Amino acid sequence: IEAVTSTFPFEELPAEMISHVISFLSYESTTALMLVNKSYKDIIDIESTWRRLSAKYFPFMTSETAVLDQRTFCWRYR
Repeated sequence: IEAVTSTFPFEELPAEMISHVISFLSYESTTALMLVNKSYKDIIDIESTWRRLSAKYFPFMTSETAVLDQRTFCWRYR
């Protein structure tokens, strides 16, 4: 009798779900995950992912005080 194992590839989840899972990672783990592959980098580069991370780890950076520069993906302060 052969054991049957079933796995679900994480990459098959929709980007929104992966982004939500990533939001539970530390800032350091998230930035390291960007180096794993282009798909993860593209998901993490979504502005909403960075806003969620910023709110969690840098609460003083609100949408009223910081704006994400779309060209450089760097935060600019007002």
